[in-house]
Parts: sequence; C-alpha cells; structure tokens
Amino acid sequence: MVVMIVSLISVLAFCVCCRFLIKTILKPVPQITNGTYKRSALRVQKAYSVFAWSVMTSAFLFTLVVSFVQVYTTL
Repeated sequence: MVVMIVSLISVLAFCVCCRFLIKTILKPVPQITNGTYKRSALRVQKAYSVFAWSVMTSAFLFTLVVSFVQVYTTL
C-alpha cells in the first residue's frame, strides 16, 4: 500500500515538473533595449531554470520507474 502511494506521488510530481519544464522552455526572453547585460542575464536565468527543471524531472522520472518496478514485482 505504501509503495502504491509513493508511486502515485511520484507520478503527480513528474507531471508537475514536466509542465513547468515545458512552460520554462516555451517562455520567450523579453526584448529589452536598455542594455545588453539585462538581456544576457535573462538568458542565463532561463538556461539555469531549464537545467534545474530538467534535473528535477529526470529525478522524478527515475523515482517513477523504480516505484512502478516495485509495484509490479509485488503484484
């Protein structure tokens, strides 16, 4: 029962992380004409946020696979 709850939580967390990863990837960098430093800082911020969401999504995907393997081996 506990393994099934953990697998459900990992599925939900994986879906949420995928949603935020796709949202971060598709969000455009705004065009700022005041200076190049602000624009490059926004690009760096986007790159780091994409990297962070990718790492979190892959960690939850790994947890999802492990929990489903445990559930199906107990069935």
